[in-house]
Amino acid sequence: MNDKNYSPKDLIIAHYLFDDPDCVGKDSSGNDYDAITEGEVKPKIEVMAERKAATFSGGKNGSSYLKLPSGLFKNISDRTGITISSWIYLKKGTDVWERIFDFGKGPDGPYIFLSRNLRGVCFSGSDLFADAGKTCSLGEWIHVAMSVKGTEGGTLSSAGPVIYVNGEIVADGSISQTSSGAYKQLRNWFETFSEEKNYSNNYIGRSQHVPDSDFHGALADFRIYEAGLTEDEVIEVMCESLTDKEIIELAKDKYLSFPITVVSRDVSLPSSLMGGKVAVTWRSSDMDALSNQGTVGNVAEPKGVTLTATLSKKDSTTEKQFTLTVLPEGGVPSHHLTIEGDNELLDVSDIMYGLFYEDINNAADGGGFMQSLFRTDHSNHLNSILILIIQEPVDVLQVEIMSPPYMHGLVI
Repeated sequence: MNDKNYSPKDLIIAHYLFDDPDCVGKDSSGNDYDAITEGEVKPKIEVMAERKAATFSGGKNGSSYLKLPSGLFKNISDRTGITISSWIYLKKGTDVWERIFDFGKGPDGPYIFLSRNLRGVCFSGSDLFADAGKTCSLGEWIHVAMSVKGTEGGTLSSAGPVIYVNGEIVADGSISQTSSGAYKQLRNWFETFSEEKNYSNNYIGRSQHVPDSDFHGALADFRIYEAGLTEDEVIEVMCESLTDKEIIELAKDKYLSFPITVVSRDVSLPSSLMGGKVAVTWRSSDMDALSNQGTVGNVAEPKGVTLTATLSKKDSTTEKQFTLTVLPEGGVPSHHLTIEGDNELLDVSDIMYGLFYEDINNAADGGGFMQSLFRTDHSNHLNSILILIIQEPVDVLQVEIMSPPYMHGLVI
Protein backbone atom coordinates (compact mmCIF):
# COMPACT_ATOMS: atom_id res chain seq x y z
CA MET A 1 0.00 0.00 0.00
CA ASN A 2 1.19 3.52 -0.73
CA ASP A 3 -0.04 4.96 2.57
CA LYS A 4 2.81 4.40 5.05
CA ASN A 5 0.85 5.87 7.98
CA TYR A 6 -0.61 2.55 9.00
CA SER A 7 0.40 -0.46 11.03
CA PRO A 8 -0.61 -4.07 10.42
CA LYS A 9 -2.98 -3.79 13.39
CA ASP A 10 -5.09 -1.34 11.41
CA LEU A 11 -5.53 -3.79 8.53
CA ILE A 12 -6.36 -7.06 10.26
CA ILE A 13 -9.42 -8.90 8.95
CA ALA A 14 -9.49 -11.88 11.29
CA HIS A 15 -7.36 -13.02 14.21
CA TYR A 16 -7.64 -16.55 15.61
CA LEU A 17 -5.61 -16.81 18.80
CA PHE A 18 -6.68 -20.42 19.38
CA ASP A 19 -6.58 -19.99 23.15
CA ASP A 20 -10.23 -20.60 24.12
CA PRO A 21 -11.23 -24.28 24.48
CA ASP A 22 -14.91 -23.31 24.60
CA CYS A 23 -14.76 -21.42 21.29
CA VAL A 24 -11.94 -22.83 19.19
CA GLY A 25 -12.56 -20.59 16.17
CA LYS A 26 -13.14 -17.33 18.03
CA ASP A 27 -12.14 -14.23 16.04
CA SER A 28 -10.34 -11.76 18.31
CA SER A 29 -10.12 -8.99 15.70
CA GLY A 30 -13.52 -7.53 16.63
CA ASN A 31 -14.87 -8.24 13.14
CA ASP A 32 -16.91 -11.29 14.24
CA TYR A 33 -15.53 -13.71 11.67
CA ASP A 34 -15.70 -16.72 13.99
CA ALA A 35 -14.68 -20.02 12.42
CA ILE A 36 -16.58 -23.30 12.85
CA THR A 37 -14.90 -26.59 13.78
CA GLU A 38 -15.74 -29.37 11.31
CA GLY A 39 -14.93 -33.02 10.63
CA GLU A 40 -15.06 -36.38 12.35
CA VAL A 41 -12.31 -35.31 14.75
CA LYS A 42 -12.88 -31.61 15.26
CA PRO A 43 -9.87 -29.37 16.00
CA LYS A 44 -9.43 -28.60 19.68
CA ILE A 45 -7.31 -26.34 21.87
CA GLU A 46 -4.28 -27.96 23.48
CA VAL A 47 -0.90 -26.86 24.79
CA MET A 48 1.71 -27.84 22.25
CA ALA A 49 5.36 -27.25 23.17
CA GLU A 50 4.41 -24.56 25.71
CA ARG A 51 2.06 -22.75 23.33
CA LYS A 52 -1.75 -22.85 23.25
CA ALA A 53 -2.88 -23.93 19.81
CA ALA A 54 -5.58 -25.52 17.69
CA THR A 55 -4.58 -29.11 16.95
CA PHE A 56 -5.64 -30.89 13.76
CA SER A 57 -5.69 -34.69 13.53
CA GLY A 58 -5.14 -34.98 9.77
CA GLY A 59 -6.62 -37.87 7.80
CA LYS A 60 -8.74 -37.94 4.68
CA ASN A 61 -10.14 -34.72 3.27
CA GLY A 62 -12.79 -33.25 5.57
CA SER A 63 -11.71 -35.12 8.71
CA SER A 64 -10.47 -32.23 10.84
CA TYR A 65 -10.61 -28.55 9.86
CA LEU A 66 -12.01 -25.08 10.49
CA LYS A 67 -14.39 -23.32 8.14
CA LEU A 68 -14.31 -19.53 7.99
CA PRO A 69 -17.35 -17.45 6.95
CA SER A 70 -17.88 -16.08 3.44
CA GLY A 71 -17.67 -12.33 3.13
CA LEU A 72 -14.33 -12.44 4.88
CA PHE A 73 -12.46 -11.06 1.86
CA LYS A 74 -14.97 -8.51 0.59
CA ASN A 75 -12.47 -5.64 0.79
CA ILE A 76 -9.50 -7.45 -0.76
CA SER A 77 -8.39 -6.03 -4.09
CA ASP A 78 -5.40 -5.42 -6.33
CA ARG A 79 -4.85 -2.19 -4.41
CA THR A 80 -4.80 -3.76 -0.95
CA GLY A 81 -3.11 -7.15 -1.30
CA ILE A 82 -3.53 -9.90 1.27
CA THR A 83 -1.40 -11.61 3.94
CA ILE A 84 -2.07 -14.76 5.96
CA SER A 85 0.26 -15.61 8.85
CA SER A 86 0.41 -18.26 11.57
CA TRP A 87 2.67 -20.16 13.90
CA ILE A 88 2.72 -23.76 12.72
CA TYR A 89 3.81 -26.99 14.39
CA LEU A 90 4.11 -29.90 12.00
CA LYS A 91 3.43 -33.50 12.91
CA LYS A 92 4.10 -36.37 10.54
CA GLY A 93 1.98 -35.75 7.46
CA THR A 94 0.29 -37.98 4.92
CA ASP A 95 1.33 -35.99 1.85
CA VAL A 96 2.95 -32.69 0.89
CA TRP A 97 -0.39 -31.25 -0.27
CA GLU A 98 -1.86 -30.97 3.20
CA ARG A 99 -3.12 -27.42 3.53
CA ILE A 100 -2.31 -24.94 6.25
CA PHE A 101 -5.13 -22.94 4.70
CA ASP A 102 -7.13 -22.97 1.46
CA PHE A 103 -9.59 -20.15 0.74
CA GLY A 104 -11.75 -20.21 -2.39
CA LYS A 105 -14.76 -21.46 -4.29
CA GLY A 106 -13.82 -25.08 -4.94
CA PRO A 107 -11.36 -27.24 -6.89
CA ASP A 108 -11.94 -25.28 -10.11
CA GLY A 109 -11.00 -22.03 -8.41
CA PRO A 110 -10.46 -19.33 -7.74
CA TYR A 111 -8.51 -19.97 -4.55
CA ILE A 112 -5.42 -19.16 -2.51
CA PHE A 113 -3.64 -21.82 -0.49
CA LEU A 114 -0.46 -22.66 1.40
CA SER A 115 0.64 -26.28 1.76
CA ARG A 116 2.68 -27.87 4.54
CA ASN A 117 5.78 -27.88 2.32
CA LEU A 118 5.35 -24.11 1.88
CA ARG A 119 4.04 -23.90 -1.64
CA GLY A 120 1.77 -20.87 -1.86
CA VAL A 121 -0.60 -20.65 -4.83
CA CYS A 122 -2.97 -17.99 -6.17
CA PHE A 123 -5.21 -19.72 -8.74
CA SER A 124 -7.70 -18.41 -11.26
CA GLY A 125 -7.34 -20.45 -14.43
CA SER A 126 -3.65 -21.08 -13.82
CA ASP A 127 -1.16 -20.96 -10.95
CA LEU A 128 0.75 -17.98 -9.70
CA PHE A 129 2.98 -19.34 -6.96
CA ALA A 130 5.88 -19.02 -4.56
CA ASP A 131 7.44 -22.36 -3.63
CA ALA A 132 10.03 -22.76 -0.89
CA GLY A 133 10.77 -26.27 -2.16
CA LYS A 134 11.52 -27.50 1.34
CA THR A 135 10.09 -29.62 4.09
CA CYS A 136 10.06 -27.95 7.49
CA SER A 137 11.21 -29.79 10.57
CA LEU A 138 8.68 -31.74 12.59
CA GLY A 139 7.99 -31.00 16.22
CA GLU A 140 8.98 -27.34 16.44
CA TRP A 141 7.19 -24.01 16.17
CA ILE A 142 7.94 -21.80 13.16
CA HIS A 143 6.25 -18.63 12.03
CA VAL A 144 4.98 -18.70 8.44
CA ALA A 145 3.43 -15.92 6.38
CA MET A 146 2.18 -15.70 2.80
CA SER A 147 2.03 -12.12 1.56
CA VAL A 148 0.54 -11.32 -1.84
CA LYS A 149 1.16 -7.76 -2.92
CA GLY A 150 -1.20 -6.32 -5.53
CA THR A 151 -0.05 -4.25 -8.49
CA GLU A 152 -1.91 -1.18 -7.12
CA GLY A 153 -3.61 -0.56 -10.43
CA GLY A 154 -0.56 -1.56 -12.45
CA THR A 155 1.66 1.09 -10.86
CA LEU A 156 4.12 -1.25 -9.11
CA SER A 157 7.10 -2.65 -11.00
CA SER A 158 6.61 -6.04 -9.35
CA ALA A 159 3.97 -7.77 -7.25
CA GLY A 160 2.82 -11.25 -6.28
CA PRO A 161 3.20 -13.95 -3.61
CA VAL A 162 6.11 -14.16 -1.15
CA ILE A 163 6.58 -16.80 1.58
CA TYR A 164 8.29 -15.98 4.87
CA VAL A 165 9.59 -18.31 7.59
CA ASN A 166 10.50 -16.71 10.91
CA GLY A 167 10.44 -13.34 9.19
CA GLU A 168 12.84 -14.27 6.38
CA ILE A 169 11.94 -14.72 2.72
CA VAL A 170 12.14 -18.39 1.69
CA ALA A 171 10.25 -18.15 -1.63
CA ASP A 172 9.67 -15.11 -3.83
CA GLY A 173 7.04 -15.41 -6.55
CA SER A 174 7.01 -11.71 -7.37
CA ILE A 175 6.11 -10.95 -10.97
CA SER A 176 7.80 -8.19 -12.94
CA GLN A 177 5.67 -5.65 -14.76
CA THR A 178 7.58 -6.63 -17.90
CA SER A 179 6.07 -10.14 -17.64
CA SER A 180 2.85 -8.78 -19.06
CA GLY A 181 0.92 -12.06 -19.18
CA ALA A 182 1.58 -13.11 -15.58
CA TYR A 183 1.27 -9.54 -14.30
CA LYS A 184 -2.17 -9.26 -15.89
CA GLN A 185 -3.10 -12.68 -14.51
CA LEU A 186 -2.30 -11.46 -11.00
CA ARG A 187 -4.59 -8.45 -11.48
CA ASN A 188 -7.32 -10.77 -12.77
CA TRP A 189 -6.89 -13.04 -9.74
CA PHE A 190 -7.41 -10.11 -7.40
CA GLU A 191 -10.58 -9.26 -9.34
CA THR A 192 -12.08 -12.58 -8.19
CA PHE A 193 -12.45 -11.15 -4.67
CA SER A 194 -15.12 -8.75 -5.93
CA GLU A 195 -17.70 -11.58 -5.86
CA GLU A 196 -18.39 -13.10 -2.44
CA LYS A 197 -19.35 -16.49 -3.92
CA ASN A 198 -15.78 -16.95 -5.16
CA TYR A 199 -14.61 -17.29 -1.57
CA SER A 200 -17.33 -19.26 0.13
CA ASN A 201 -15.25 -22.36 1.01
CA ASN A 202 -12.60 -20.96 3.31
CA TYR A 203 -10.72 -23.66 5.18
CA ILE A 204 -7.95 -23.85 7.74
CA GLY A 205 -6.44 -27.33 7.63
CA ARG A 206 -8.38 -28.59 4.58
CA SER A 207 -7.88 -28.50 0.80
CA GLN A 208 -10.40 -27.61 -1.91
CA HIS A 209 -9.25 -30.80 -3.65
CA VAL A 210 -10.78 -34.01 -2.25
CA PRO A 211 -7.71 -36.24 -2.90
CA ASP A 212 -5.60 -34.04 -0.58
CA SER A 213 -5.38 -35.07 3.07
CA ASP A 214 -6.18 -32.71 5.93
CA PHE A 215 -3.43 -30.97 7.88
CA HIS A 216 -1.76 -32.88 10.70
CA GLY A 217 -0.25 -30.56 13.27
CA ALA A 218 -1.07 -27.45 15.27
CA LEU A 219 -1.63 -23.76 14.51
CA ALA A 220 -1.46 -20.71 16.76
CA ASP A 221 -2.02 -16.98 16.34
CA PHE A 222 -3.57 -17.29 12.85
CA ARG A 223 -4.09 -13.89 11.18
CA ILE A 224 -5.46 -12.50 7.93
CA TYR A 225 -4.57 -8.98 6.76
CA GLU A 226 -6.04 -6.67 4.16
CA ALA A 227 -2.54 -5.86 2.89
CA GLY A 228 0.47 -7.42 1.23
CA LEU A 229 2.78 -6.97 4.19
CA THR A 230 6.48 -6.20 3.77
CA GLU A 231 9.30 -8.19 5.38
CA ASP A 232 9.62 -5.70 8.25
CA GLU A 233 5.85 -5.81 8.83
CA VAL A 234 5.87 -9.63 8.86
CA ILE A 235 8.61 -9.50 11.50
CA GLU A 236 6.51 -7.03 13.50
CA VAL A 237 3.51 -9.37 13.35
CA MET A 238 5.62 -12.37 14.38
CA CYS A 239 7.14 -10.53 17.35
CA GLU A 240 3.75 -9.47 18.70
CA SER A 241 3.21 -13.00 19.98
CA LEU A 242 6.72 -13.42 21.44
CA THR A 243 8.38 -12.27 24.65
CA ASP A 244 11.58 -10.25 24.45
CA LYS A 245 13.50 -13.33 25.56
CA GLU A 246 11.93 -15.42 22.81
CA ILE A 247 12.71 -12.73 20.24
CA ILE A 248 16.44 -12.60 21.03
CA GLU A 249 16.67 -16.40 21.13
CA LEU A 250 15.02 -16.53 17.70
CA ALA A 251 17.46 -13.93 16.41
CA LYS A 252 20.36 -15.92 17.85
CA ASP A 253 19.29 -19.24 16.35
CA LYS A 254 17.81 -18.19 13.01
CA TYR A 255 19.24 -14.79 12.08
CA LEU A 256 22.81 -14.62 13.36
CA SER A 257 25.47 -16.63 11.57
CA PHE A 258 29.11 -16.23 10.57
CA PRO A 259 29.64 -18.12 7.32
CA ILE A 260 33.45 -17.83 7.25
CA THR A 261 35.98 -19.21 9.72
CA VAL A 262 39.16 -17.80 8.16
CA VAL A 263 39.56 -14.04 7.59
CA SER A 264 42.37 -11.97 6.10
CA ARG A 265 40.46 -8.74 5.51
CA ASP A 266 37.97 -6.56 7.39
CA VAL A 267 34.55 -8.10 8.01
CA SER A 268 31.18 -6.39 8.35
CA LEU A 269 29.50 -7.12 11.68
CA PRO A 270 25.73 -6.44 11.97
CA SER A 271 24.65 -4.01 14.67
CA SER A 272 21.01 -5.10 14.62
CA LEU A 273 18.77 -7.96 13.47
CA MET A 274 15.12 -8.54 12.62
CA GLY A 275 14.48 -5.10 11.23
CA GLY A 276 16.17 -3.36 14.15
CA LYS A 277 14.21 -5.17 16.86
CA VAL A 278 17.35 -6.82 18.28
CA ALA A 279 20.56 -4.88 18.98
CA VAL A 280 23.92 -6.63 18.49
CA THR A 281 27.32 -5.69 19.94
CA TRP A 282 30.58 -7.55 19.36
CA ARG A 283 33.57 -8.38 21.54
CA SER A 284 36.87 -9.78 20.24
CA SER A 285 39.20 -11.94 22.33
CA ASP A 286 42.21 -10.41 20.56
CA MET A 287 41.79 -6.76 19.62
CA ASP A 288 45.23 -6.64 17.95
CA ALA A 289 44.21 -9.36 15.49
CA LEU A 290 40.54 -8.43 14.98
CA SER A 291 38.80 -5.43 16.52
CA ASN A 292 35.28 -5.28 17.97
CA GLN A 293 34.29 -3.53 14.74
CA GLY A 294 35.66 -6.34 12.53
CA THR A 295 38.88 -4.58 11.48
CA VAL A 296 41.80 -6.94 10.82
CA GLY A 297 45.06 -5.95 12.52
CA ASN A 298 48.65 -6.30 11.35
CA VAL A 299 49.39 -9.92 12.27
CA ALA A 300 52.58 -11.74 11.32
CA GLU A 301 51.19 -15.24 11.76
CA PRO A 302 47.74 -16.89 11.98
CA LYS A 303 45.84 -15.95 15.13
CA GLY A 304 42.87 -17.69 16.70
CA VAL A 305 40.15 -15.23 17.70
CA THR A 306 36.80 -15.70 19.42
CA LEU A 307 34.12 -13.17 18.46
CA THR A 308 31.29 -12.90 20.96
CA ALA A 309 28.00 -11.36 19.85
CA THR A 310 25.72 -9.96 22.54
CA LEU A 311 22.08 -9.75 21.45
CA SER A 312 19.73 -7.56 23.45
CA LYS A 313 16.16 -6.31 23.52
CA LYS A 314 15.24 -4.14 26.49
CA ASP A 315 16.27 -6.12 29.60
CA SER A 316 16.79 -9.45 27.80
CA THR A 317 20.23 -10.48 26.54
CA THR A 318 21.96 -13.55 25.17
CA GLU A 319 25.33 -14.34 23.62
CA LYS A 320 26.68 -16.35 20.70
CA GLN A 321 30.34 -17.08 19.97
CA PHE A 322 32.21 -17.66 16.73
CA THR A 323 35.76 -19.04 16.49
CA LEU A 324 37.85 -17.58 13.66
CA THR A 325 41.39 -17.69 12.33
CA VAL A 326 42.89 -14.35 11.28
CA LEU A 327 45.60 -14.65 8.60
CA PRO A 328 48.35 -12.19 7.69
CA GLU A 329 47.74 -10.12 4.59
CA GLY A 330 48.24 -12.36 1.57
CA GLY A 331 47.53 -15.48 3.61
CA VAL A 332 49.75 -18.42 4.52
CA PRO A 333 49.79 -22.02 3.31
CA SER A 334 47.14 -23.82 5.30
CA HIS A 335 48.26 -27.31 4.26
CA HIS A 336 51.78 -28.71 3.93
CA LEU A 337 51.88 -32.10 2.24
CA THR A 338 54.87 -34.37 1.87
CA ILE A 339 54.26 -36.99 -0.78
CA GLU A 340 56.53 -40.04 -0.84
CA GLY A 341 56.76 -41.67 -4.22
CA ASP A 342 56.50 -45.24 -2.93
CA ASN A 343 53.26 -44.60 -0.96
CA GLU A 344 50.14 -45.27 -2.98
CA LEU A 345 47.65 -43.71 -0.56
CA LEU A 346 48.01 -40.89 1.95
CA ASP A 347 45.23 -39.71 4.27
CA VAL A 348 45.09 -35.93 4.31
CA SER A 349 42.10 -34.86 6.43
CA ASP A 350 38.39 -35.46 6.91
CA ILE A 351 37.48 -32.22 5.13
CA MET A 352 39.43 -32.69 1.89
CA TYR A 353 38.11 -33.90 -1.44
CA GLY A 354 41.32 -35.06 -3.11
CA LEU A 355 44.77 -34.19 -4.38
CA PHE A 356 45.91 -36.26 -7.33
CA TYR A 357 49.49 -36.91 -8.49
CA GLU A 358 50.38 -38.96 -11.55
CA ASP A 359 53.63 -39.92 -13.28
CA ILE A 360 53.16 -39.34 -17.01
CA ASN A 361 56.77 -39.89 -18.03
CA ASN A 362 55.60 -41.73 -21.11
CA ALA A 363 52.69 -39.43 -21.95
CA ALA A 364 52.35 -38.22 -25.52
CA ASP A 365 52.70 -34.52 -24.69
CA GLY A 366 55.74 -35.15 -22.48
CA GLY A 367 55.13 -31.91 -20.54
CA GLY A 368 54.63 -31.17 -16.88
CA PHE A 369 51.68 -28.97 -15.92
CA MET A 370 49.20 -28.21 -13.17
CA GLN A 371 45.45 -28.04 -13.68
CA SER A 372 42.56 -27.00 -11.44
CA LEU A 373 39.12 -28.50 -11.81
CA PHE A 374 35.88 -27.62 -10.04
CA ARG A 375 33.24 -29.64 -8.31
CA THR A 376 30.41 -28.97 -5.85
CA ASP A 377 30.59 -30.07 -2.22
CA HIS A 378 27.70 -31.13 0.03
CA SER A 379 27.00 -27.50 0.97
CA ASN A 380 26.62 -26.49 -2.69
CA HIS A 381 29.76 -24.33 -2.56
CA LEU A 382 32.13 -24.48 -5.50
CA ASN A 383 35.59 -25.78 -4.56
CA SER A 384 38.75 -26.62 -6.47
CA ILE A 385 40.34 -30.01 -6.87
CA LEU A 386 44.06 -29.72 -7.53
CA ILE A 387 45.53 -32.17 -10.02
CA LEU A 388 49.32 -32.40 -10.28
CA ILE A 389 50.71 -34.10 -13.37
CA ILE A 390 54.51 -34.41 -13.25
CA GLN A 391 56.73 -35.49 -16.15
CA GLU A 392 59.50 -37.16 -14.14
CA PRO A 393 59.16 -39.66 -11.23
CA VAL A 394 60.08 -38.20 -7.84
CA ASP A 395 61.03 -39.76 -4.52
CA VAL A 396 59.58 -36.93 -2.44
CA LEU A 397 57.21 -34.13 -3.51
CA GLN A 398 56.38 -31.20 -1.22
CA VAL A 399 53.19 -29.23 -1.86
CA GLU A 400 51.91 -26.03 -0.27
CA ILE A 401 48.20 -25.20 -0.73
CA MET A 402 46.89 -21.64 -0.35
CA SER A 403 43.15 -21.31 0.44
CA PRO A 404 42.73 -25.03 -0.19
CA PRO A 405 39.81 -26.90 -1.65
CA TYR A 406 37.92 -29.25 0.62
CA MET A 407 39.48 -32.66 0.09
CA HIS A 408 38.92 -36.14 1.46
CA GLY A 409 42.10 -37.96 0.56
CA LEU A 410 45.21 -38.18 -1.56
CA VAL A 411 45.59 -40.62 -4.42
CA ILE A 412 48.96 -41.09 -6.10
